[in-house]
Amino acid sequence: MRLEGKVAIVTGSGGGLGRAMATALAGEGAVVIAADVDAPSMKQTVDEIKGIGGKATGVHCDVTRLGDVQAMVATAIGEFGRIDILVNNAGGGRFDGGERFLRGISIGNLDKTISLNLKGTMLCTLAVMPI
Repeated sequence: MRLEGKVAIVTGSGGGLGRAMATALAGEGAVVIAADVDAPSMKQTVDEIKGIGGKATGVHCDVTRLGDVQAMVATAIGEFGRIDILVNNAGGGRFDGGERFLRGISIGNLDKTISLNLKGTMLCTLAVMPI
């Protein structure tokens, strides 16, 4: 197991690529902090990891909220004493329909998308860097 003893945070780990990456990291021996805004999906990821003999903790985290990010990092440090890996997976788009991309997006959804994809990544990275 190449990642034995390492601690990994995976944001957006409630499904899709995030769940796959969290499970793969656990399969290589890492302890995983599965972070997601969707608590039931995040719990499924934790259960899946535990089902393969891995170790995981679920944390509710909206990466666009500094307090949530700080709590996620505090959980990792409090439970495991370290953070070795950060996977900034949380992201996506909140676009309205429409004939074309630019015609279909509202300014409000553009702001939410930029916050999720840019601000969320920066908040998580900045919170983990000193550790």
